[in-house]
Amino acid sequence: MISLRSSLELTELYLYYFDHPVEFQYFLKNRKKGSLPSELINKGNFLVKKYCLLFIDKNKLKKEVHTEIEKTYKDLSFYVHGKLGRLQTLTTFPVKFNESEFSNFMKKWERVVGLSNSILAVRFYSEINKMDKEKKMQIHSVLKKIRILEV
Repeated sequence: MISLRSSLELTELYLYYFDHPVEFQYFLKNRKKGSLPSELINKGNFLVKKYCLLFIDKNKLKKEVHTEIEKTYKDLSFYVHGKLGRLQTLTTFPVKFNESEFSNFMKKWERVVGLSNSILAVRFYSEINKMDKEKKMQIHSVLKKIRILEV
């Protein structure tokens, strides 16, 4: 679950720094911690509707991207922070397959992949429309599952 949250964070940071090249250069030059994904999400000023509408028509946006990311991020953060106490009390760590945990992971994995693709599709919507039909169909098949963006 930690890796899923990291994947979502990396996608957000990619877009944030893509749109803020000066801040990215400052981050590289000073080698200090840059914007944190949690700050971007919790402050509510990144991937909000007005940002998304810079790149796509309002009729294409079916859900509030920021809200969907916030829900998923909080859910995954529980695993990062909320279960730490339990992990510290384990004296052994039996590695075995658990079908319900695997199913839970796969659902969350599909959600993170779908959100990440949706975020990128919103930001690069005009570029996607320039792609050939086969590439567009591949992207659209992934986006349909999340239902944030009309394809």
